[in-house]
Amino acid sequence: MPGLGGIWFGKQALLACLGLELAQRIRQARGRVSNVECANAVEALGCWLGLSARGWSPEARLRGSQKLKRDDPMEFARVRRRSFYVSQPMRMATTLALPALGLAEGTQLRFNAYTLTDAGRDFIQAACNGYRPGKRDLLDYLQRWTEGREDVDSGSLSRALSPCEPLPREGQAQLRDRLQFGAAGEAAESRQRRRAALAWVERMRQQPARADWQAAPEGILPEHWLDMKAGAALFAARDAALALLDLLELSVATAGRETWRIGNVSPAANAAIEQLRDRSRGFLELKHGDPDAELFCRSCAQASDAAVIAFLVDRDGRVLRRRGDEIYPGFAFRRRTEAADPTPAAEEPDAQAGPTPEAGSALQWPAQISHRIHNIFLLNVDLHGQLSDWLARGANTEAPA
Repeated sequence: MPGLGGIWFGKQALLACLGLELAQRIRQARGRVSNVECANAVEALGCWLGLSARGWSPEARLRGSQKLKRDDPMEFARVRRRSFYVSQPMRMATTLALPALGLAEGTQLRFNAYTLTDAGRDFIQAACNGYRPGKRDLLDYLQRWTEGREDVDSGSLSRALSPCEPLPREGQAQLRDRLQFGAAGEAAESRQRRRAALAWVERMRQQPARADWQAAPEGILPEHWLDMKAGAALFAARDAALALLDLLELSVATAGRETWRIGNVSPAANAAIEQLRDRSRGFLELKHGDPDAELFCRSCAQASDAAVIAFLVDRDGRVLRRRGDEIYPGFAFRRRTEAADPTPAAEEPDAQAGPTPEAGSALQWPAQISHRIHNIFLLNVDLHGQLSDWLARGANTEAPA
C-alpha cells in the first residue's frame, strides 16, 4: 500500500513527528541528540504512560509491557538509551510513511536524516493543541523534560502521548488529508491507489463483509488488484516453502547422524512439497511479471522433489546446507528432536501489522492479502475515533454505530 509503511493507528505517526521536532529543537539549543534517540524516547514515554494509566495491562497499541517497569525513573538521559526500550519500536513503521505523506523530508530514507515539514508541524499543532501539561505548550514541556526540568506526572501529558488515546478530531482530519493527498512529489498512481484503498476499507467499516478474490472492489484498478492477488499468492508460496524447510530440519534432527539424503523424504514432506508446487503454480498462473518472484515460484514448482528441496536448502543456507544429495546442519540449526513442528505452521504475525479479524467475524479479507490492507482498515477506524471499541471487541463483527 503506497505511503502507508507499517502504520496502523494515528498516534504512531504523531509520536514519530514529535520526536523529529523535539530533536530539532534540542539541536538548535546546542544539545546533541539524534532523531532516533528522541523519537524512541518520546514513544517509550508514551507507552509507559499508557501502561501506567491501564494498571500495566497490555494492549495492542502499547509496546514494551515486558521491558518497561512501573518504577522506572523516566529521566530523558535514561530513556534515550537504546537499551531502555524495545528493539523494534513503532517508530520503525513510520520510516517510509512520513516522507510519502509529506510529514517529513530527507535526502535519504533514513529516520536520522529526516526533518519535519510544514505539514508535519501542522499535524502536531492540530493533534496537540488541546494539551497543555504544566500549562505549557506540549513541545515546550517535552523540551524541558529533556533538560531535567519537568517530570512526567501529568494527566495532560499522558493523554497527549499515550498510544491508547485517539487523536483529537483536528488531528484525525489532518492525517486523513495527508493520506488523501500525500507529498507534493508523490506519483499520481500511488496517491490514487491509497485513495481507492481508503474508500474500500471505509465501505467495509460501514458494512462489514466477507471479501474474496473473485472480483476487484469498486474503485480498485485492475492492475492494483492484480498486484494484491500476486502478493497474496507469493505469500502463500513463501509460507509453504517455510513449512517444508521446517519439516526438512526435523528430518535432519531425527536422522541420528549429521547428514540426511534428499531421497529419504517422509510422507509429510511429500505432502508439503505438493502443496508448495500447487501454491507456486497459483502465482505463476497470474502472469504478474515480477522476475524474482517468478524465478522463486518456477523453482518451487519443479517436477523433481529433489530439485525443489535442493533449491530451498541452497537458498536458505543458514539452518540447512547441501553437498550433492546430502543435507547437513547449517550454523542456525537447532540440535534437538523438537527442532521443528512436524505440521506446517503459520508464520508469526508481522511486527508492523495490526490485529486482524477473528475467524467467524463478519469482516473477512481475501485470503493472504497484504497486512497493509488490514493496517489501512484499522487506521481508518482510528481516524473515526472507533479503534478502542474495535480492539475491545476483538473483531469488527458489526458496523460501528
